[in-house]
Formats: sequence, C-alpha cells, structure tokens
Amino acid sequence: MGRFDTLRLGGTPAFVGTRVSMKTLLNDLEAGDPLDKFLDHLKNTLSLFQRDSKN
Repeated sequence: MGRFDTLRLGGTPAFVGTRVSMKTLLNDLEAGDPLDKFLDHLKNTLSLFQRDSKN
C-alpha cells in the first residue's frame, strides 16, 4: 500500500491499485483528518477496484 503508480492520473503519484493520489493524503492530513480514517478509505477503495476488475 505504500508504493506509488506514476502511470495513473497523468503521472501524479497514486497508491498502487487505486486512483488515490498522494496529494489526497496530504490534503486530508492538513485538514486534520486522522491517518487511520484515510487508511480505512484507502482499503475500501482497493476493495472496490479489486471487485470491479473481476467483473
């Protein structure tokens, strides 16, 4: 989950297997959201992408 895929989002660093950018993480943290909240959302996003890719 800590690796980045620079081939998505026009080269913007994104978490592998998602379209969630590093900028999203930084924005959430700057807004005062806890890291656990971001990680929970990221796990949900990964699950959705995995389920959609199987269909």
